This record gives sequence, structure tokens and C-alpha cells, in this order.
Amino acid sequence: QWYRIRVRVTPLKIEAWIDDEQVVDLETTGRKLDLRFGDISNSLPLGVAAYETGAALRNIQLRRVEKAD
Repeated sequence: QWYRIRVRVTPLKIEAWIDDEQVVDLETTGRKLDLRFGDISNSLPLGVAAYETGAALRNIQLRRVEKAD
């Protein structure tokens, strides 16, 4: 089964959707975000992982959204 995954990262928030259901709505103001321990830094600036399952990717699109003044 294919899922449509969308992620939006702004200086103030991280949001994510699976199909049309929002599953992450995290305000980042006042928080320190970091990577987990291990080799995860090898996947910078963007990594995709599947834990104990199979996965495939298709139609990947990256878009930089310019800041509003």
C-alpha cells in the first residue's frame, strides 16, 4: 500500500501528514532539537528510514518555501 507523506519544517514548527491526516504538529519555539545517537548523521540533510519492515520511495519532491517578510 502506498501512502502520501508530507512534511513541513519552518523555524517555528514541524508538521507531518500521512495521506490527509495530520500526525505531527510540533511547535519548536523554546525547544532544542537534535539527532538521536548513532550513525543517523550520515543521512543528513534528509533521511528516510523503515524500522523492521520493507519500504520503497517514489515521486519525491523537495521544495524550499521562502520566508514571508
